[in-house]
Amino acid sequence: MFLRTLAGHWLKQRLSPGEVYGLTFTIGLVLTGLFSRAFGSVVQDVLAKNPLVRVDRHILHFVYSHGDPHLTSAVKPFEVLFSPIR
Repeated sequence: MFLRTLAGHWLKQRLSPGEVYGLTFTIGLVLTGLFSRAFGSVVQDVLAKNPLVRVDRHILHFVYSHGDPHLTSAVKPFEVLFSPIR
């Protein structure tokens, strides 16, 4: 049986919630790997000038061209109050 081998024992300890490097740490590592892969994919698309990146630029220009200066000035006090940079 696999769980009786050295590798199985290590895996059982790794996924045990009661151990120091248990299930929480392992899940954190897996999620970090997945998000790093997703970020790397986005960076690769930007560097390769993927057509979808050009669409993003058009959407950005559309949003900026339809901005309302009165709404922007109304939101400024909230930005000052809740900004983490002081």
